[in-house]
Amino acid sequence: IILTLGRVWTLGADNASNYIRRIYTDDSGHTDPDFAYPKWHGESIGFWDGDALVVHTNQIRGWYGGYIEFTDALETVERYRRVGDRLEGEITLYDAEVFVRPVTEQLLFELDTETRPELRPLFNTCSDTNGPSNHVYLDEQGFLNERLSDDPLYWDVTDKRPWGTFYDESDARYQRYRDSQPAPVR
Repeated sequence: IILTLGRVWTLGADNASNYIRRIYTDDSGHTDPDFAYPKWHGESIGFWDGDALVVHTNQIRGWYGGYIEFTDALETVERYRRVGDRLEGEITLYDAEVFVRPVTEQLLFELDTETRPELRPLFNTCSDTNGPSNHVYLDEQGFLNERLSDDPLYWDVTDKRPWGTFYDESDARYQRYRDSQPAPVR
């Protein structure tokens, strides 16, 4: 966590990406709705309530087809406070299209002073086209793509769960392969 004037930065890595989260604390508010669009980690604004950081995040790109699903309507409110070497937090998820009521979870982070190289975050990447690829080009709609439009694995930017589409196509191709093999001799 890095604190600067008007902004809090958090650095993180998970199984899909490395990310820098910017929490704007300069009273600028969220992007004008006419220019807002969903992003994988959304847009976060925050303010200080005494020694607690309160964060509101919206414009989060929906997740469909695995783990916990949510829509582009998801918004979160988080509250963090440092207590000694711990960071205590709470997050509430709001998405009326998916949840029957808001979902709240308590969070607890402990300071890790371990610095062995093997414990450092690994560089991870996950992109919409499962790149990077030297075959990426601009398609007829002006989007980056690495497949021709007649390829079943063509990335359709309107597909809310491209990985699910890829899994389905992968399963279908594997089944066609198995069906093409001679029956085992018994």
